[in-house]
Amino acid sequence: MARTRETEKGTVIVLVALLLISLVVVVALVVDVGHAYVKKAELKNALDAAALAGAQFLPDETAAAAKAVDYAGLNGVTLANNGTDIKFTRDAIGKAYRIDCQAALTVPLYFGPAVGVNEWQVKALSRAHVGAAKKVGGYGALPFAILEQDFSPGGLYTLKNDDKIPSPGGGWFGALDITRNPGDVSGGEDRDIPEAHGGNRYKDNVIGGLNFDLKIGDNLSLEPGNMVGPTDQGMQARIESCPLHGAGCWSGPPAYVEADPRCARFVVIPVVVETGGRPQFDIVAFASFYVEGQPAGGQVDARFINVNLSVDADVSEDSFPAYGLTGVKLIQ
Repeated sequence: MARTRETEKGTVIVLVALLLISLVVVVALVVDVGHAYVKKAELKNALDAAALAGAQFLPDETAAAAKAVDYAGLNGVTLANNGTDIKFTRDAIGKAYRIDCQAALTVPLYFGPAVGVNEWQVKALSRAHVGAAKKVGGYGALPFAILEQDFSPGGLYTLKNDDKIPSPGGGWFGALDITRNPGDVSGGEDRDIPEAHGGNRYKDNVIGGLNFDLKIGDNLSLEPGNMVGPTDQGMQARIESCPLHGAGCWSGPPAYVEADPRCARFVVIPVVVETGGRPQFDIVAFASFYVEGQPAGGQVDARFINVNLSVDADVSEDSFPAYGLTGVKLIQ
């Protein structure tokens, strides 16, 4: 009996030893895997920042690559502009609208050398693109519209005219009734707000921008009448209360080349095509402008500008934007 107990004790000791060894191996594996996972996450975050920073400079591939390299370096990752670490996707006319940033990192292991594994290699890829904004709203978006055309950066355009602007279906002044969609048009958001129509509501929208989104594909009607007074009063109140320049924005407007989305003169306008006989308009895109001078007589003139509004915006993904209002989105 004594021998049996001694044998059992020996067996237990061996089993415990084996279990302890196995536990140590598991713990070591968990530590090394966890360490590698953390390093991969750090690498991915650095590449995300690099891709987003670079995308904001597209289609200029040289500037985009340089900015991506800079941002990666700030996060401890080395990227080479060699066609491998940084790649671009171009549309049918050769404009780059997407940037890929990829890198590998060698991670030294703490316990791996005990089993002959000194290091692991982790890899990550980040992809970001610049695209045309699919929807706009808020302070910068105004109830004006401009017909679809080729816009020249810095070119002067009339957003709201005191005289009728020739258009395919007849004259119009440029002021939109953005509070409702025509009832006989399918699709789009129903915005029928009876108390919201008229000059006061229109003026409020000029002063403070839209409190809801306009989207590509929305069908809108013209505001009835020229809206001279509400346009002039709204634009003066808007610019005199500029969040960036204060009242001086009205009396001494800065140059359009210094445009800042925080300025009251920075505006976002639907680009439209005419449909129907009222007439009605379909939104096909959005463009950004900088209002010139002191609007008066119901007329608002503005310079077309290229502006990248935001990161992680709701934007198109298939080509470089045709108009000046863009956003950047991380897609991988």
